[in-house]
Amino acid sequence: MKRTVATLLVLAFVFMFTVVSGCAEKRTGTVPMKLPKTGATRTAPPPSTPPSTTERKTPTPPLDAVPPGMTRVRHYEPGGKAAGSPFLVERLAPKEVRAGQPFAYTLKVTNVSDKDLADVTLKELIPDNTTIQSTDPDTTSKTDTHLVWRYGELKADQSARVTIKAVASKTGLVTPCVEVTYRPTAVCVGINVVQPRLELVKTAPASALTCEVIPLTLTVRNAGTGAAENVVVRDPLPKGMTSLDGKSTLVLEAGTLQPGQSKRFTEKVKVSAAGTYTNAATAQAGGGLRASSAQISTEVHQPMLAVVKKGPETRYVGRPVEYAITVSNTGKVPAAKTVLSDTVPAGAKFVKASTGGRVQNGKVVWNLGTIPAGEARNVTITLVAQAPATLRSTASATAVCCEASAAATTVVKGIPAILLECVDNPDPIEVGTNTTYTITVTNQGSAVGTGIQITCIMPAELDYVSSTGPTKAATDGKAITFAPLAELAPKAKATYRVVVKGTKAGDVRFSVKLKSNQMTSSADETESTHIYE
Repeated sequence: MKRTVATLLVLAFVFMFTVVSGCAEKRTGTVPMKLPKTGATRTAPPPSTPPSTTERKTPTPPLDAVPPGMTRVRHYEPGGKAAGSPFLVERLAPKEVRAGQPFAYTLKVTNVSDKDLADVTLKELIPDNTTIQSTDPDTTSKTDTHLVWRYGELKADQSARVTIKAVASKTGLVTPCVEVTYRPTAVCVGINVVQPRLELVKTAPASALTCEVIPLTLTVRNAGTGAAENVVVRDPLPKGMTSLDGKSTLVLEAGTLQPGQSKRFTEKVKVSAAGTYTNAATAQAGGGLRASSAQISTEVHQPMLAVVKKGPETRYVGRPVEYAITVSNTGKVPAAKTVLSDTVPAGAKFVKASTGGRVQNGKVVWNLGTIPAGEARNVTITLVAQAPATLRSTASATAVCCEASAAATTVVKGIPAILLECVDNPDPIEVGTNTTYTITVTNQGSAVGTGIQITCIMPAELDYVSSTGPTKAATDGKAITFAPLAELAPKAKATYRVVVKGTKAGDVRFSVKLKSNQMTSSADETESTHIYE
């Protein structure tokens, strides 16, 4: 009877094994976990690396071979193998023990899942008639009713083994049980959090000229950590500034910019007038990204030239005509590449020019270079006219973005130089015979003589017989007056003839007086004639 009872106690001890396990699920970060007395430290995989779902490569080996007098129990907990239990619980215990005699049994818990399990805890319940002598490894904590081992982490295929020494105080059935609890390692997916950020830089020249094309540079950059999509740069140009094709707003598409990537645009604009042009550009991208450039200013200047040309209002034929020309920079910026040209008018001939002037295609040209603001350059040109004329010439100055001109007029006059000659034939004459006075008027000058009038005065010893000439004559006593000759061209001659009769012997003088519109006093000529008996 006693043997039968003892046998029943051992069988009950072996087959009445209970494992109660629980699971509290919560997410954790990477935390070092250490198994009791193993010295091994493991770090949980980062959240971005999900636990492997592949099947274990090799099954967990069972407890050591069962020695004589021992028995082994294997059980999947919780839920059993069919339910996908994460733990295989094994016990190796004596088939029977004597009351009051020490005995030992072994507990092994293996993670048979394909995931690492955290906060694994073994809680061994102590039977009422059993006294625990020692454990290997030591417990984490213990009470009169249970022993506890806490493991920070139990990886896939990793086991926890515990050996317990105890004494049963009386006969009967000893039924130790274990509870296994754990917290599964979180199943995570890595989501990369990024923040693209736009930067926009605009550059333009600090100054420019009104006629110049002004370059603008806009550089947009993704200074953030993610791609910036649909990036568009807009530059609303200030009033008076447009693109070369007349647009008032520049719209530049940069597309997608990866982190650190930039795109540069170079645009050309023009202005309608001098002034200060200031504005800022903006860049936008999907997701509400926005950036603005700093305010950029360009001071646009208009170079200013002034030309003054001075010369004589009148000159006589053959006399030099000199002009003085002044080119001044009246603006606020230098006038670069300044060139001055002055025409040689029809009817005039170039004589000379001041230093640097050279004749080109009917013009005299000076390269004046750059004229600083507020300064001037002076040149001269000398012409001559060989005939009466009105000389009108224009001096023109050009520089980068500007030009100016000035004209001058000179009236070149001729000089009507009248030569008066009077010759008698024959001479001497006998009283009662005739002689003829031939009067020649020659215009030796360069201008037409007008209003030419001849008056002859006969001495008392002569009487008027007849006269001929370009105009009719009238007599008044001893005076013979020809009607005025309207004009006498340069180098032309007018001939008058007066026939007289000697009436008394003597050495007489025949007088001729000439007047014209150009003369302020008369020209007088006398011719002597000898009259004899």
